[in-house]
Amino acid sequence: MGSIARQQILDMVRQVVLTEIGDEPVKVYLFGSWARGEEHISSDIDIAVDSIDGVHLENLARLREALEESAVPYRVDVVDLAEAAKILAAKVRKEGIVWKG
Repeated sequence: MGSIARQQILDMVRQVVLTEIGDEPVKVYLFGSWARGEEHISSDIDIAVDSIDGVHLENLARLREALEESAVPYRVDVVDLAEAAKILAAKVRKEGIVWKG
C-alpha cells in the first residue's frame, strides 16, 4: 500500500474531516471498501455526512476542497446522506464506521 500505512491515511482523512465539520450536529461515517478493510490501490475513500436538517452546502464544499488540498494520497468521496439514495443511506447507517456522532 505504498510508504504511508493504511491507518496513517485514515487518520489523515479523519483529521481533515473532523477539523472542517467542527461542532456541526452531524454524524460522519467511513464506509465502503476502506471501512471493510478491502481497499486496493485504486479505491477511493468513502465518507458520509448525516444530518437531520441536512448539511449546509458551503460546509460540504469546504470539506471537499480541504480533502482535495490535503496530503491524502487517495481520492476521498464525500456523500451527504440526506441527498443519497435511501438504500445507500440505510447501508451506511448500518455498516459504516462512525467517526463523529
